[in-house]
Amino acid sequence: MYHYSESSKRHLASCDERLQRVFNKVIEHYDCTIICGHRGKVAQMLAFEGGKSEVQWPNSKHNSKPSKKRIGHP
Repeated sequence: MYHYSESSKRHLASCDERLQRVFNKVIEHYDCTIICGHRGKVAQMLAFEGGKSEVQWPNSKHNSKPSKKRIGHP
């Protein structure tokens, strides 16, 4: 059975409860990593400047708390 690293668990804990439920089911069948959950202002600015996000603070779904990043959305 697969399991999340401590880093993935921390990122997932900052996400909307519905995303947590989905990904807790996903890990039962597939090995995956949670790369990012909530992003604060500085992290979002760096993601935007580094080309990892198309939107600036506070317009990303990562910027709400909990994060509401859509599944399957880049």
